[in-house]
This record gives sequence, C-alpha cells and structure tokens, in this order.
Amino acid sequence: MELKSAKKRARSSNWDEEEKRILRQLIMEKIDIIEKKDTTTNTNAKKKAAWQEILSSFNSLNKKPRDMTQIVTQWRNTKGLVKTRESEYRRARQMTGGGPPPPSPPQEDLELIQSLPNEFVIDSNVFDSDSIFIETIKQVCMYSLISYCRIV
Repeated sequence: MELKSAKKRARSSNWDEEEKRILRQLIMEKIDIIEKKDTTTNTNAKKKAAWQEILSSFNSLNKKPRDMTQIVTQWRNTKGLVKTRESEYRRARQMTGGGPPPPSPPQEDLELIQSLPNEFVIDSNVFDSDSIFIETIKQVCMYSLISYCRIV
C-alpha cells in the first residue's frame, strides 16, 4: 500500500487594510448581483462575470495579485467578521448594569449591514418566552410613548 504524500497548501501573503478596503469598495459596486439569492443559470452567469470584473479591477488596483479563490474567501471572511461584531454590539447594547453605552460599529460595517439586509435578520420565535416578553415591553413602551405624546 502506497502512502500519498501530503502536500501543504501554498500560503499567500496576509491581506492588509488597504487591500480589504479596495475589495470592499469593488464588491459594493456589484453587491446586488453577487449577493442575489437566486440560483438560475442566468443569475449564476452574471455572478461569475461580476466576480471576474472584480478580480481584474482588484488586480489592476493592487500591488499584490490575488486569485479568485482568495478574493471570494476574503469576502466571506469579511461578512463573517461584520456579523460577529454586529452580534457582539447587539448583545452589549442589551446588557444591564449601567455604564456608558457600547461604541457603535464602524461606518464600513454599517454600510455593509444596510447593503445586505437579509444577512442580518434577527430571528424571533413565538414559542420563546424571552422574545414574547421583549415584544410585550416594546408594545407597552410604544403605547406609553403615544399616550404621552397625546397628553403633551
């Protein structure tokens, strides 16, 4: 029995902040095509063409050439990082105990969140007692605010 030699993956250089900014800017121009959830043949062809345009634009603007796998992986990592930071911000905002409010997410994250509303949906469950309690509090607060506005 022959053992196959394990080949190590060739490591590429790390992404610096300028590269990430360029990639994000190029993707934001074509985000409606790239992040479309439809998977028909025509849509997939448009997505592939959009990614090719992003790749060629990125490599012309950047000093280090990247391939398609690196570009797509970096975009997925960026979305995951933004989701993590948004989740941490929401969790910190709902904490009690006083103190200053948590710092708002960076502007780049907010732009991405606005561009991808379906990626940042907060799930709710009608059978979860906490979610029912939170919705009840929201309704009471809104009713109290409306009543207060009518009095004033």
